[in-house]
Amino acid sequence: MSGPKISVYSLERERQRLLAAIRKCDQQRTEFIIENSQLLSDLSQLLDDICKDKEKIMGLHCKSENNEENVQSFSEMESILSEFLQDATSLQSINRPAKNGKVTLTREELRKHEESLQQLKLLNQKVKKIDDQIRDKYKILHEYSFSVLKKDIHNRPAVTSIDFTHPADRAKNELQNLKNDMLSELNLRVCSGKYSIDILSLAEKIRLDIQKQPSISSLKSYEKITLKQFYSRLESETDELTRCKVLREAYIQACDEAGISPDPVIPDCGNAVRIEEAIEKINQMMIQKDARSYIMDTVDDVMSEMGYEVIGSRDVTKKNGRRFHDELFSYSSGTAINVIYSSDGQITMELGGLSHDDDLPNQSETELLTEEMHTFCSSFSTIEKKLAERGVLVGTRIALAPPDAEYAMKINLNDYQLRKDNVETLHDILDQDEFGKKSTGRPANRMSLE
Repeated sequence: MSGPKISVYSLERERQRLLAAIRKCDQQRTEFIIENSQLLSDLSQLLDDICKDKEKIMGLHCKSENNEENVQSFSEMESILSEFLQDATSLQSINRPAKNGKVTLTREELRKHEESLQQLKLLNQKVKKIDDQIRDKYKILHEYSFSVLKKDIHNRPAVTSIDFTHPADRAKNELQNLKNDMLSELNLRVCSGKYSIDILSLAEKIRLDIQKQPSISSLKSYEKITLKQFYSRLESETDELTRCKVLREAYIQACDEAGISPDPVIPDCGNAVRIEEAIEKINQMMIQKDARSYIMDTVDDVMSEMGYEVIGSRDVTKKNGRRFHDELFSYSSGTAINVIYSSDGQITMELGGLSHDDDLPNQSETELLTEEMHTFCSSFSTIEKKLAERGVLVGTRIALAPPDAEYAMKINLNDYQLRKDNVETLHDILDQDEFGKKSTGRPANRMSLE
């Protein structure tokens, strides 16, 4: 083979920026899809609750104008939410811009990804807005329906009675009723999520404090200050739990895309920052992988533009774990350029004579190969110029060996997966000796397509 040209190529800054920006868009897009899916699932459950409450109200024996109005309100919420869920579910299927098998790094490609992300952001805002609106209204109507259910006595007239309870006892009962209402709301809020031990401990302390309040005024003061602060903290931790839930799913998807096993700690992690760091680590790895893919695709495009077609390829894994992907490009009659991509980003280009076995070139073949090496040196310079025009630059030059007879070797095509449309042409080449001169000896063995 010709003197090896070994280099590590990198992307120009603008291509690096585009690659990172596209990756960031895709990551945010994944998170929005997960969050939207969870929100829509919650809204679907809310729709079920609305339908159940409406049925309860409609089934009451006691009829009133307010009751009919609230049934109408439930029906309106049901209709609005049902229609919205249908539209939102269809919008949720917004697809990522197709890559067509290649990594494309252009401003136009970034624009497509940004537009897709913006659509999901708008959907997220709409879902959250209607969620807030419906839940606020539902809370009021739900409390009303609950009170009506308690008062319903199967349409029997209420019996008027005289309250002989002592005023002190009435105040005591009113205080206890207020405490019970506060405790019910506290239990409902705390039980609705998986909160930290600190929150649960504080909730238990608040329960005891509520029971200890000696008067209605002290209870309301406690509610206004301490309980309000606790609910604010509870809301913040709820947001953190929701964020962690989204990030954990995004992390699993990132691992699947990267083909790696998830860290067993992350799926149970309650620290959003830690999960974000784990996702960012995978993103950086995928950016490097996409950069290598772009460089490989660009090399293929340049070689094709210069008239060198891929005739075969192979994958090799060394004992030390390094992986190589070889692509064989046609050059002149009987020769080819072997481009070797290593898993660490190193690319080797070298020229060799095509063969059907591992024999060494004879003297005349060596002279012909050395001549082709000189021609390839000029071709190599053109290749690198065209790569640079596409944003692929030489990062590190490892070797740039000059043409020399010591590098003259043959390439055994039996080691490669050959392209079907090139097999017959290659058979004809192998039926010749000295890269173009007809052999007077026995014909070469025919290759089989793997």
